[in-house]
Amino acid sequence: MIYAISLFVVIQVLDVVSTYLVLKNGGVEANPILNWVLEELGGWVAILVKLALSGFAGYILFSTGYVIWLWCLNALVGFVVINNFRIWKKIR
Repeated sequence: MIYAISLFVVIQVLDVVSTYLVLKNGGVEANPILNWVLEELGGWVAILVKLALSGFAGYILFSTGYVIWLWCLNALVGFVVINNFRIWKKIR
């Protein structure tokens, strides 16, 4: 279980970093809710909202014993991170 949580934390940080790199280089946020938060409330608030929601989801999955779903969430966000870095590589 500790591996799932550790990977979850690393992937969340990579998601924030890769999203920042894309946005800094002229990209746009694909998540409409997070895009609204970003435009209306600013970058730091968007980062805090994203990390709070991700942390809450991770906590719920971990504390209820649904560790397999935490691994699935890791895989899903991992694909997002890979895609973000691909976009960043194209637009920089």
